[in-house]
Amino acid sequence: LTDATIEVPLLLDSAAITGSLLLERAEFHGPVSLSNADINGRVHGHDASISGGIDATGIDAGYVDLRAIDVDGAVVLDQSSFASNLIIANAAIAGDFSASDASCDWSFDATAVTVHGEFILTGVSIGADLDVVATEIDADAELRKAAISGETDWSHTTIGGDFVASDATFGDDAIFDDLSTDGEAMVFNRAEFDAIADFATITIPESRLAFTDAVFADEIWLTHATIGEMADFSHATFDGMSHLRDASFEDDLVLQGVETTGQFFLHNSVIAGELDCTEATFEHFQFSATAEGKADFSRAEFVEKPIFKSSTFGDRVWFDNALFAGHADFTDTRFTNNSALNVEVGA
Repeated sequence: LTDATIEVPLLLDSAAITGSLLLERAEFHGPVSLSNADINGRVHGHDASISGGIDATGIDAGYVDLRAIDVDGAVVLDQSSFASNLIIANAAIAGDFSASDASCDWSFDATAVTVHGEFILTGVSIGADLDVVATEIDADAELRKAAISGETDWSHTTIGGDFVASDATFGDDAIFDDLSTDGEAMVFNRAEFDAIADFATITIPESRLAFTDAVFADEIWLTHATIGEMADFSHATFDGMSHLRDASFEDDLVLQGVETTGQFFLHNSVIAGELDCTEATFEHFQFSATAEGKADFSRAEFVEKPIFKSSTFGDRVWFDNALFAGHADFTDTRFTNNSALNVEVGA
């Protein structure tokens, strides 16, 4: 069907195709339906235009190239299976894109895609890399319970709604730098990052950020980020270096019950709301930040000497029953306005 013009809907539901399906530059004046189709060869549909959307729920195919397609409607690939790469780079999709519970043995490339709806990858399994770079999503994006073996890259992507990746597993570097959202939340609760987690320069002025019970096996970068609402890392585990420095937390920062085994940096960050570090365990802790609201380190444990040098506290500070392995360094620390230091040292 290369370069063809199809005036009627293309219905290939449950079709068994032993060869390849070639749709390059074709023009479809109706919807395309490939639900439960079994295609042994490749699907080439780059630069095609489709009115009415694509329904390929449950499709089983090999290499699929849909780059630069123009779809006036939704694209549905739920429960689909791809034995090779899935490529939708530079596509324009007027509705939702959904690949819930899909599996891709190799890479999934959604670079520079425009989606005028939701972008749903709930439960997706990807054997290599996931690229959603410089993509524009008008509504919510979901990556819940996704399992990505290779590198994940969402850098420079804009999301008009919420971004939810709870319970996702990232097997290699996870890159979200310069990502922005206009929704109410960016959520990675219980997510597991097996390599570097890069959230540097993210901008979410109207959103809360949630990493409760998340596990960071390597470095996390949140440098120069802007978080408009609460940033919640409650009970997260940090096994590598944690760079939460030079960031702007415009509401509360919650580190309650976190456990760290590497260096944890907050220096030069500004916390406009309250800081909760109660019951946290810090191996190497460098604060040297500005906390404009109340700061609570009660029952926190500092395994090595903590550095509070040149910090600024604008309200009350608690260290009740905190455990210090050495002398904390408060050199040049400022307690401004009505701030007060409450200390009941446990050891």
